[in-house]
Amino acid sequence: MPIILILINNETRLKYTMNIIKKYLPLLFIFQSFLFAQSGWFQQSSGTNKKLNSGYFLNDNTGFAAGNGGVILKTTNSGINWANVYSVGIYDVLTVSFLNSITGWAFIQGSTTDSTFLLKTTNSGSSWNKSFIDTTYVRLNTSEFRFLNENTGYLANSIDLKKTTNGGLSWVVVNSGALFPSNLTFLSETTGWAAGFQTSLYKTTDGGQNWFQQFKNQSNTFSRGIIFPNSTTGFYATDYYIYRSTDGGDNWSESFYAFNIYPASMSFLNANTGWALSSIADTTLRNVVLKTVNAGISWNVYELNLQNRKFRDIFFSSQNTGWIVGDSGYIYRTTNGGVPIGIQPISTEIPGDYSLWQNYPNPFNPSTKISFSIPLSRGVSEGRGVFTKLIVYDILGREVEILLNEELRPGTYEIDFDGSNYPSGVYYYKLSTGSYVKTRKMVLVK
Repeated sequence: MPIILILINNETRLKYTMNIIKKYLPLLFIFQSFLFAQSGWFQQSSGTNKKLNSGYFLNDNTGFAAGNGGVILKTTNSGINWANVYSVGIYDVLTVSFLNSITGWAFIQGSTTDSTFLLKTTNSGSSWNKSFIDTTYVRLNTSEFRFLNENTGYLANSIDLKKTTNGGLSWVVVNSGALFPSNLTFLSETTGWAAGFQTSLYKTTDGGQNWFQQFKNQSNTFSRGIIFPNSTTGFYATDYYIYRSTDGGDNWSESFYAFNIYPASMSFLNANTGWALSSIADTTLRNVVLKTVNAGISWNVYELNLQNRKFRDIFFSSQNTGWIVGDSGYIYRTTNGGVPIGIQPISTEIPGDYSLWQNYPNPFNPSTKISFSIPLSRGVSEGRGVFTKLIVYDILGREVEILLNEELRPGTYEIDFDGSNYPSGVYYYKLSTGSYVKTRKMVLVK
């Protein structure tokens, strides 16, 4: 936006200046609103400034986040509040994962080989006990484990791959063939995959006794993650690439590539729908979330637009609800599948009143537009605006999707609601901004 300097030395010029300000003030609000467009993620207060390495959620309400300084956090209300349920001082929690609602494990990295260990909880994180001390671990800052049931589990600790058959009390090394194994996934006690700081992917079909190389990426980039949502469909992430298999890993094809994106963490609900997170502290790389709804045939790239934020893990508990966790205690949640909110200012005039208009079209299939206005009035800061929420509910009053949850400056806005993932029926959308609360009805017909 151009900067206009006007020297005021008489009454005429003063009036002229005020007319210019009145004319362009609405445009300034509009311009700033574009700069602060919602990315589809909103921040939650974690209560810590420690780096968070891992997140795991049992459902849309209950989940865990873990990180440096031995921090293990738990929420039971979708992340509105987080409680520190464990702390081990100088040690770092690299990974946290749960078998069911009460039994879970956390892998702890200490400063010496005898201070690296596995924690176990059998009461949903209320208490944790050491179940194994790993004396072979070297500080490579990455690890992954999978428990298939109460007894059988695998641990990749960046030195070797270990297996337990007694709930983690003791472990034996299994020779997977992967160099410095740090990524693994298992479908059953017999079938699984492992990879490390190289691009070769290895598979076992006999519980880890024998392994064979199934895929090697010729670009020689590091392994970042493996996921098999079912027995046939799998995804393998390396630097800049995501590979896809539809036949149990026998054959792989390039699913995604971008030279400035690291798909370092993945979360899949099923074979069709999944997300990948790229967040690296490098100005040449992009902070983005990738999403597929067609089993990796194509990926949408959504910019996080969260400057000076580095995230390390992504986890979705359902179609719309997910979290990303990262450095300085950052936790962000989405309730619309991680898709940036399509909010746009649609007028250069500052409205005189609050308004919420009827959506258009209505009935709709699958998407509709919702418009509303915020006036410049007492209690509304010109610089910061007013906190605004726009929430969609079903006919039973249950929250369906949070379309907006942020400060907005005075103006008139339009936002999209996509009903592709919802059944036909009556829905309500409610605007809460300042002292204004208004609800309207809309109908989705498929």
